[in-house]
Amino acid sequence: MRFRAIYPIVVGLLLGTLQTGLYFQLTFTLSSGFGTYLMVTLCWLLGSMIGVLWLARQRISTLAVLLLAACAYVFCSLLLLFMPFNTTLVPLYAGLMKTPEGQKRARAIYAKARARYHPIAQTAIDKIVK
Repeated sequence: MRFRAIYPIVVGLLLGTLQTGLYFQLTFTLSSGFGTYLMVTLCWLLGSMIGVLWLARQRISTLAVLLLAACAYVFCSLLLLFMPFNTTLVPLYAGLMKTPEGQKRARAIYAKARARYHPIAQTAIDKIVK
């Protein structure tokens, strides 16, 4: 019984930690405002907290929760397979574009690698490399 009360708190802390890490990764990688990401993160954490507290009061078996979590994981994996969100290339090319030598190198690398990038990454890097 004691484990049942601690479990939602631990899961909430884990999800909050993961989301906070993603929040800082997106803040440093993308160019949107700090307030936007803060609002999205706080709303997500609030929703997670409400969901964990609600689930703790339900009479649902652990197996059902694990199966639901596995289905959500598979669904997210499929979404990322078809529409990946690649944040690692944008800062790389942006950093290379700061110097004249880097600009030449970035354009040469991008010309060779562009066909292998996802269309979303191509669009983002096209704006940087021009």
